[in-house]
Amino acid sequence: GCHEVGEVASVWVRCRDIHGNATAAPKTGEAGEVSVSARIEPKEGAKITVKVTSEVEKDGRLRFFFSPDVVGSLEVRVTVGGVELATSPIEASVVPGAVDPSKCFAEGPGLEGAKCGDGASFDVVLRDRFGNPALDVKDGYASEFVESANIPMSIAIFETLKDGGHGARLSGVDVSSRGIQLGKGYRESAFEVFYSAFKTGTLSVQVTVRGKPLFPTPKKVVVSAGPTSALYSVASGDGLEGAGMRGTALERSFSLEARDDFDNPTARGEDAWEARLKPADAKTKTVAVLISDQGNGTYACSYTVSQAGAYSLEIWLGKVGSGQEAAGSPFAVAFSPDPKEEVRRRHHQQEARFEREKLAKEARRTEEAERRDREAAAGLEREAAHQEERKRMEEAKQEREAAATVRRAAEAEQKEKDKAERLAERLRKEEQVRRRAAEEAEAARASAAENLRLLEARRARPGSATSRTSGGFTVSFTGDGSTRREAWTPSPKPGGDK
Repeated sequence: GCHEVGEVASVWVRCRDIHGNATAAPKTGEAGEVSVSARIEPKEGAKITVKVTSEVEKDGRLRFFFSPDVVGSLEVRVTVGGVELATSPIEASVVPGAVDPSKCFAEGPGLEGAKCGDGASFDVVLRDRFGNPALDVKDGYASEFVESANIPMSIAIFETLKDGGHGARLSGVDVSSRGIQLGKGYRESAFEVFYSAFKTGTLSVQVTVRGKPLFPTPKKVVVSAGPTSALYSVASGDGLEGAGMRGTALERSFSLEARDDFDNPTARGEDAWEARLKPADAKTKTVAVLISDQGNGTYACSYTVSQAGAYSLEIWLGKVGSGQEAAGSPFAVAFSPDPKEEVRRRHHQQEARFEREKLAKEARRTEEAERRDREAAAGLEREAAHQEERKRMEEAKQEREAAATVRRAAEAEQKEKDKAERLAERLRKEEQVRRRAAEEAEAARASAAENLRLLEARRARPGSATSRTSGGFTVSFTGDGSTRREAWTPSPKPGGDK
């Protein structure tokens, strides 16, 4: 049968003989032996020990009593005399007992903290007095199962006031069962509590089961702001408005408070805010805005304007031009010139104009002087070039004259040499003529002497004669009437020409 955990269950045994006749129940341990075993699916079939007591009824039946303290399926096995009964084992199902608030608990991140706009949740787990799951429920909304199981459970979430009291109760709290599968046909009874907060502060959470709270004092849950939203962030201060210039520079400031999408101050820093003061006149430079993180969700912003005119103050969360622009941005800001400063400015402009004209005149004079200096330098360079050219020409002339002088001297020397050579040649020829003449005279004398000698010899020998001709030949006449002609060589004279 089905029994609640902790409830006393019993098994009756009627004893019979071999013929089927009823007999008196034997005492336990004498004629029979009774054993009880149990199997619990969540424990993977592990055996448990159950205390068993017995008594004999008036009608002779033997009754065994046991009280299990765990949930699951049990098998009751009865043996008599070591032989198991034909009706054994007997199946017994043990279900959870009543919810015991002292054994229930709540856990989950939703009890530690929450963030605006993000859902938070925690679990409420129900247990009986033995710590067993109190209900076997299906997934669904908890209210249905709480009512059907007749388990009064309530979830209360309140805003915590500054004085510690409770404020408004948080609406939209959903409670749903989430049975956790533990074994065959069995689920752990747990309920998920889901809530969403949209206001920063502290929440008080209390879970009540059967009129008894699970927490000695309400659980305090801090709700922090969500991500910073440029749309809800607020800029304030005189720096968002125009003003009149005073002097050459005007410093302006404003503050920026970061808020999330639910208009809650973030109360934290490290947001990437950027801002700039953009002039309407393209010739005017854009003014940088200095932003100082105060570390508490506020930012001190300042800028310095040095030129009057119309400007546009842009505030961005992220990069300028690509991030999210803050609410109200861009702000139109105009700065009017200071009258005294305007007079001084015009006076300074006039003085600057005079100074520019003076500098222009001096520049022109300087340029003219430099031009004259350049022309004079160019003239000097040209004169130097002319002198260098004249010098070069003079040197070339002198070189030509020197070359001509050398050439004339060489020519004169050559003429003298030629003259000397001609004179020497003439003298040589004259010497040759004189020698030939001398030689011819000598030859003539020798010829005459030879002729004379021949004549004398012919005279001495009849029949032969020798005569020398003028051509240098000697003619001999013999006695037989023949003649002989041969060249004549004069005999050298002692002391004559070599």
